[in-house]
Amino acid sequence: MEPGVEFYTALAKARGEVGKIVKKKVGQAGQQKYRYADLEAILDATEVPLAENGFLMWFLPGDYANGTFHMEYELIHLPTGQKLSRLASMPSDANPRAVGSAQTYLRKYTKLAVLDMVSEDDDGKAASQETRQRTPMAETA
Repeated sequence: MEPGVEFYTALAKARGEVGKIVKKKVGQAGQQKYRYADLEAILDATEVPLAENGFLMWFLPGDYANGTFHMEYELIHLPTGQKLSRLASMPSDANPRAVGSAQTYLRKYTKLAVLDMVSEDDDGKAASQETRQRTPMAETA
């Protein structure tokens, strides 16, 4: 069943209840260090608000073909049976470590994208700034 008003109303409520997703982990690419939010931080911030608003989000690993890893996700509103389902893909090597990394990456960034969320830096500058508020999209005629 395609998502309708009840689905999107509940999703908006859940999104409003999601806490700050903080980039606490440190990674390094060459000489460049960076901070990122790991999957655990994203799940910690999103799972309870989603569940309390009747949502279940799951990921089903799919095929690996032609250098691309595929994963399907579903965001299901359990009270209505309405769901949002799509296929997410990314290039990956065929070895188990690369496929595992691709799974984690897709779970993290797909969940953030579907919920229209961002992770924030956990430093003095970010902590001292006012939290950015979402602005509603303008209605079109």
